[in-house]
Amino acid sequence: MKKKLFCFITLIVMLIMPATQVFASELNFAAKAELPDNQVNPDVSYFDIKMNPGAQQTLHVQLRNETEKPVTLDVELASATTNLNGVVEYTPNTIKPAKSLQFNMKDYVKAPKQTVIPAKGSTVLDLAVK
Repeated sequence: MKKKLFCFITLIVMLIMPATQVFASELNFAAKAELPDNQVNPDVSYFDIKMNPGAQQTLHVQLRNETEKPVTLDVELASATTNLNGVVEYTPNTIKPAKSLQFNMKDYVKAPKQTVIPAKGSTVLDLAVK
């Protein structure tokens, strides 16, 4: 009898508890690389360029905002790394570069610290490569 009463009370409490609204975490902007003529593989969506030594180039990334409010982005450059499972990650980290790394992207690419995408608009992020 006590077990049935406990189950009944638990059911009633669950039915009258207020529901919590949950929202999915989504990016509020989209980014698309504008691939240059010296792109090695035009079938990929990331920059894979071949430059002559000492050459300079500006790469462009189209940023789009579909929301009703302007979006401010803090721009950070991060070299790709792999996690313990071998999955490529592009997030900033404190991992020291491997001694075998010949070219650290941060030494060759400069970007603005911040950019703003207007509401329902787009902007171009310029990356200076030397």
